Amino acid sequence: AGYETATGAIIGDRIYLPATEGVLYSIPLDGDMDGVRTLEVPTRPSHDLSGSVYSTGPASIVYDSGVLYFGASDGNVYCVDLDLNIIWKSEVGGRVYFTSPTVHEGVVYCGALDGVLYAFDQITGDLIDSVLVHSVEEISGGVTRTYGAADPVVFVDDVMFLSYSDGKGMNTLNGGVSAYRITSSGFELLFKNSEPGLCSTYLLPYDGEGFEGVYGLDYDGLFRISVTGEYELLKEIDGSFKAPLILVNGSSLYASQYDNPGKVFVFNLDGDIIGQVQRPSEIDQYTMSSPVFIDGILYNGTDGGVFAYAGEIFIPQPGSSGGFDA
Repeated sequence: AGYETATGAIIGDRIYLPATEGVLYSIPLDGDMDGVRTLEVPTRPSHDLSGSVYSTGPASIVYDSGVLYFGASDGNVYCVDLDLNIIWKSEVGGRVYFTSPTVHEGVVYCGALDGVLYAFDQITGDLIDSVLVHSVEEISGGVTRTYGAADPVVFVDDVMFLSYSDGKGMNTLNGGVSAYRITSSGFELLFKNSEPGLCSTYLLPYDGEGFEGVYGLDYDGLFRISVTGEYELLKEIDGSFKAPLILVNGSSLYASQYDNPGKVFVFNLDGDIIGQVQRPSEIDQYTMSSPVFIDGILYNGTDGGVFAYAGEIFIPQPGSSGGFDA
């Protein structure tokens, strides 16, 4: 394996791990390596593709209805069973790099690095519809190239949200958030809002008292966009964020800072900071993963290691301000 960017899944007594060498692994949780299964996933395209070039094999996995779904750098979306037999695969027009599909009400949604969002029938893999979310053209050496990125979708009722960008990796310059509805005629654009600019790849859906829409992080801080398209910057924060937000107990948002000063922030739903903690100095490197709570313990990883904090103060209780202090 190489520089791993995709997320696996634990299902039953196995963990399924995508690797940039072009292999999807199924590994027993008891560590019995004789029981490892593999599926080779091509790293290079099977057809003409647009957008940025990556040769990273399978991207992040989602599990639904007994099978696995994932996109790949060969320009295909895959559906495989838990024994890693391919049930179907369907073509897209760009590579899929690290992001996961979304499965919702019988449809598999997957964005690609051609800036297009695709919808496939969950059972057959047949294409239902596709829509260009965002793209830019760049001329280099007399050759025109098209770039774009349509990120994973999330749903608030029947409204699907996704972030988008020009899909140029570390050279990405612009982005925003779009919302669609799927109808019998296909995708219906509700709005395209460029106010957030470059923002969270994975938006956080919320449908509760006082707000319906998504929360996210951009270069200004914490924001939210309603189902009607109104953008609101809730809290300005210095520094950048690469990892998605998580919602704890339906009332608190946790965010891990990418670079210095390297804090984990806790916000209430109005954007007020109700707690923060500094990551340990001995592993003070870039953080690209979200915090995770397991049995009351907060875990988070950096490029230098993993840290954990324990104690009831880390779990805001419903109806209280909660949070924790540095």
